[in-house]
Amino acid sequence: MMKTIQLQNVCKSFPGQDHPAVDGVTLTIEKGSVFGLIGRNGSGKSTLAKMLAGILRPTSGDILVDGKKNASETARWQRSRIAYLTQSPLALNTMTVRESLDCFSRLYGANQPKAHREETLERLGLTQHGNQIVRSLSGGQSKLVQLGIAISSERPFVILDEPTNELDAFNRRLVWAEIDRLAKQGTTVLVITHAVSEVESCLTHLGIMHEGHLVVSGTVDEVIQDNRRQRTVTYRTSPESKDEKAVFKQFVNEESVPKVVLDLYNKGVTDITITSANLEDLFVSTVGHKGKA
Repeated sequence: MMKTIQLQNVCKSFPGQDHPAVDGVTLTIEKGSVFGLIGRNGSGKSTLAKMLAGILRPTSGDILVDGKKNASETARWQRSRIAYLTQSPLALNTMTVRESLDCFSRLYGANQPKAHREETLERLGLTQHGNQIVRSLSGGQSKLVQLGIAISSERPFVILDEPTNELDAFNRRLVWAEIDRLAKQGTTVLVITHAVSEVESCLTHLGIMHEGHLVVSGTVDEVIQDNRRQRTVTYRTSPESKDEKAVFKQFVNEESVPKVVLDLYNKGVTDITITSANLEDLFVSTVGHKGKA
């Protein structure tokens, strides 16, 4: 049974670094939720995921399961209930795809029937590659094998770290369809990504990391409600040009739109579009102007 997992003022520091990789994060992941953790490269997302998975221990702070602060009990729960898809290549890449799914299914204690394994391969478009050695596959195909392993674990909490890296548009859709399927089964899913526009439709909760801090957190509805008055002003400095470098965006409060538009008109800009800000706009406006994380 999946339980609520909480982080309380969790920090993680590494030797030789000037600042903590994760700095004072407090977060609750409810059972059955699909939590999207987004942020720029180096923002602390993967470090946070590894602490949730029990791979790394916090330098300070606590990880609680169902409100209980018991380090040994939490560690046991993490080992037995969480499946983690990392960004790293599959370690046992000398096995075939089918052997990999079978092996990890046993390691996870799932012992998935062969029929279920074949269904997983079919959903991920891997049936024809089932007898290939994993290291002979493309990077994208290997990523799908890793996803298949996480799914085959049948664990109630799945952490997917950049699950669509190296995938083309078609296979990215397969991944989001699998996440949606897991959610409908009641699996708790933590998705770490920077592909905000792709993941938005299947999230229940959202967190934004920046420089080790969790700067935005809540249900998707709460985050949208908090930013309902934000507008995106998109304008093209050269109407004839199709160069994307000539397209600019500003994220402003609703009240500021008339002034911004007037300023643009006064500068000779006439190709202007105003839209409600979406989650990707929120992400860019939150961390995009602050420099590299």
